[in-house]
Amino acid sequence: MKTYFRSAAALLLAAPLALLAQGSKHEHGVASLDIAVDAKRISVQFDTPLDNLVGFERAPRTEGERKRVDEAVARLKDGDQLFRFDAAAGCKLASSSLDSPVLGLGSGTQPQGGHAELHASWDFDCADTAKATQVEVGLFAFKQLKRVNVQLALPKGQARRELKRPNAKLALAP
Repeated sequence: MKTYFRSAAALLLAAPLALLAQGSKHEHGVASLDIAVDAKRISVQFDTPLDNLVGFERAPRTEGERKRVDEAVARLKDGDQLFRFDAAAGCKLASSSLDSPVLGLGSGTQPQGGHAELHASWDFDCADTAKATQVEVGLFAFKQLKRVNVQLALPKGQARRELKRPNAKLALAP
C-alpha cells in the first residue's frame, strides 16, 4: 500500500510540471495546488500565472515592480505562514523552491508568448501527518488570486477541492 501511495503521489505531483511543459491552460485569477500526504511528510506544489502574484507577467521594469516581486518571493518562501497545518501534526517547513525564469528564479527558460508562470514547492516534515486534518492556505494574501483548484493525494484516497476567496481552509480528507 505504501508503494502504491508513493507512486500515486509522485504522479500527482509531477502532473503540473508536465502540463507546464505542454502549455497548460493559463487563466488569470486561478491557480493549482497539489498536496500529497505521507506518514511523516506533506509535499505541496503550486502553479500560477505570474499575474496572480505580482500583477504582470514579465521581468520587473520599475522600482515599484521590483519591490512587488521581492515581497511576493519572500511571502512564497515562508511556507510555514502560507500553509498552517493543525498544530498537533507538528509540521515544520523542510524545504521550498520557486521557479519562474522571467523573474530569474530556477533554471528554466523564458516563456514564449508573454504568459509567464511561477511554480513553487514546499516539503513539510511532520511528527504525525494523521493529525493534520486541515490546512489553512494563505495564498489569498495575493489579491489577484480568486480561486485555487486543489488535488489531494492522501493515505486513504485522492480528492479534488476548490478554494475560493475568502475561504482558505482545506480539509485533508478524501
